[in-house]
Amino acid sequence: RSTLFPYTTLFRSSALLVMMCTFLTMFLSKAPLMQQFGLTLAIGVLAVYIVEFFLMFATLRLLDRKNIPVKATHQNNFISNLLAIYARFVTKHAFIVVLLGIVVGIAGFTVEHNIPVETDLMNMIPKKMPALENTKYLQKQVGSTNYITYLVEAPNVTRKSTLLATDKLTTQIVNKHTDIIDVTTITSTYHQMFGSFTTTSQPQINANIASLPAALRQQMISHNHHYAMIQFKVGSNLSSADQNKLMKRITREFNTATAHQNYQIVPAGAQVLMLVGLDNISSNRTLMMLAGIMVIVILLTLIYRRFSHALLPAFPIIVVLGVSPLTLYLLGQSYNPLTLGLSALVLGIGTEFTILIIERYREELMQGQSVREAVIQAVQSVGQAITVSGLTVIGGFFAIIFVSFPVLSSFGLITVLDTAFSLLAALTLLPAIIVLTQGKVDNKLSPQGIVTK
Repeated sequence: RSTLFPYTTLFRSSALLVMMCTFLTMFLSKAPLMQQFGLTLAIGVLAVYIVEFFLMFATLRLLDRKNIPVKATHQNNFISNLLAIYARFVTKHAFIVVLLGIVVGIAGFTVEHNIPVETDLMNMIPKKMPALENTKYLQKQVGSTNYITYLVEAPNVTRKSTLLATDKLTTQIVNKHTDIIDVTTITSTYHQMFGSFTTTSQPQINANIASLPAALRQQMISHNHHYAMIQFKVGSNLSSADQNKLMKRITREFNTATAHQNYQIVPAGAQVLMLVGLDNISSNRTLMMLAGIMVIVILLTLIYRRFSHALLPAFPIIVVLGVSPLTLYLLGQSYNPLTLGLSALVLGIGTEFTILIIERYREELMQGQSVREAVIQAVQSVGQAITVSGLTVIGGFFAIIFVSFPVLSSFGLITVLDTAFSLLAALTLLPAIIVLTQGKVDNKLSPQGIVTK
């Protein structure tokens, strides 16, 4: 029943709102998987807040049935004393700390484009999984098992003119791209069974196609003869990213060649869907990151009604967004479909850490503390909570690093690093930037939230 309860509830609600909005920026991704991940995160933090808001205070009231007044005492423990010493050191060397953060952040954004994105599913599953070992054995026996499938759409795909045109076009593509090993079409099957149809009449072509084994014919053409399959066999050493690039080039060539024809050739099949899905997951990463930063600044400007205070939490978060790829680059790690969306997670977690410190800092200013002392008190008090919270998250995700699935192990590693960087930035860069921008001494905050000297 503290008098600070409404104030505390307000800034916790502010942190919740900003965190949810940063998670929802994942809807800018083209991949439904990323969109649902962002929605799940937003719903999760809202559920945690609601449970905490009602259940925790109700539990405390039940535990305090006698309502015995307790004299307020302030006892510092080892962590708070250590954080106070650390905050004094950081604020004393604020300029160097901020400059170092800017340099490291810029270095991270510079090398980010050099970090590869792992899209090969063979590298995302355990090396000793029986299915993977069987697939590799099969590839050794029969060669590549990777296919990029296209669908020919026409009024009648068995018409001689259509067969000749698609056969000529697929032959040109096979000869042009060295990564294509072979191609399977209705015409290639026809050539193997009946020879060339260049001088064959249309009725005879129809009869020969009708005489093909039913299983083979159904695989090549549809029952109504409106669709036919083209299947390009590509090298087994071709990664999913390279397959996607090859598919895009083939698609452009098909579109150009069939622009004024009465038929069209479009990509189709499970492999194509997988390639498109992986491409969508890795798209709009920069847009989501910029949108998340804008959301933070806009919402905090509306809450604080001061643009300068809204920029304070953004600075350490932006630095972390640069430090994260720099660390991956130095460790030789790559992104994967699970880790590509972690920038939104960094924005959400980092924002909560920084908002809690800023709100406590503003509270200390209202009580008459100078800027530097207010920052130190904020880090000493709230820093304990966010340190324990951050270490708990780190401990939970640290266990995932040791799972057998490489994609999950990488997800755990990057989450641990990003959470650690967010915590360190909140305790280091935020106090330093506050001291530099808000004044080193004698600045006070009026009850209206205005900094005065």
